Amino acid sequence: VNTRVCNGSHPAGCSTLRPPTVHTGADPEGIALDGRTQTLYTADEVDNSVSVIDPARCNAHDTSGCRHPAPAVAIPGPGPLAAYPAAHTAYVTSGAHSVSMIDTRACSARHLAGCAHTPAQATVGANPSGMAVDHRTHTVYVAGFGSFNGRTGTVSVLDARTCNATRTTGCTRLATLAVPGGHPDGLAVNTATGTLYVATITAHGPNLISVFNAATCN
Repeated sequence: VNTRVCNGSHPAGCSTLRPPTVHTGADPEGIALDGRTQTLYTADEVDNSVSVIDPARCNAHDTSGCRHPAPAVAIPGPGPLAAYPAAHTAYVTSGAHSVSMIDTRACSARHLAGCAHTPAQATVGANPSGMAVDHRTHTVYVAGFGSFNGRTGTVSVLDARTCNATRTTGCTRLATLAVPGGHPDGLAVNTATGTLYVATITAHGPNLISVFNAATCN
């Protein structure tokens, strides 16, 4: 979508747009942009891959680089993604208990050779369903929905300085944040207030947002 034409100041322009489309793998479930390498990653759940797209040549103004199919990294059951350029890593949930970590220096829009390599992995809570990055504390939070017949889930806490695509010494023993209210399904971090918000689905009663102090849990 051309944001120069369709934005909050010019909403009328949104109705006239005919945006170009980008081909990815089957059933894209997540998307993240690495601004440093200018690479767009999309998680293709059915194809068990993450597409690697060049937004410099595949955008609202220029579609010459929108390749079909797009280059991809093989990752089983990918879902939500988050890019952390400081650690040269794109984090993507993978399967029932894992997060895969793509090296964004070796696998990017301009360096595709590294995309053939199997990314490093970290074990997280059951059924990861959401992800958020706190750049100020170098922390990646991963929501684990938990068992589908259980009552609660967890949030895994990764130190991006020691648990990333090229350094995994900090991936072996991750901190875990219990979510007593129910199953975490999405995350957001407010770095200005040091707050982690966790969208929480409850088995009975209203769904809610769990609020945690990210300044003391990172």
